[in-house]
Amino acid sequence: WINGDVVTTHEMGHLPFEAEITSYVYFGAKNRITVAVDNTLLQTSIPQGRLSEMSADNGTVWVQSYTFDFFNYAGIH
Repeated sequence: WINGDVVTTHEMGHLPFEAEITSYVYFGAKNRITVAVDNTLLQTSIPQGRLSEMSADNGTVWVQSYTFDFFNYAGIH
C-alpha cells in the first residue's frame, strides 16, 4: 500500500517483483508505505509446507512443518 491504496500483490515470495508507483506517490510531501508479509507454508504455497494443531499446556498451538533444508524467513531485502 502507498498512502492507503493497494498498489500490488504478489504470491510466491521467493521470486522478485516490482510495481509502478508514480501515480500513488505525493511528490514533495510525506508518503506512507505499508507492506504485509506472510511466510506461512501450505500445500498450495511454494515450497510446500503443512500446519498441524498440537496440544500444549496453555491450549492448542499451530506447528509448521516443511520438507526443505533452508531457513524459511520473510521480509524485505
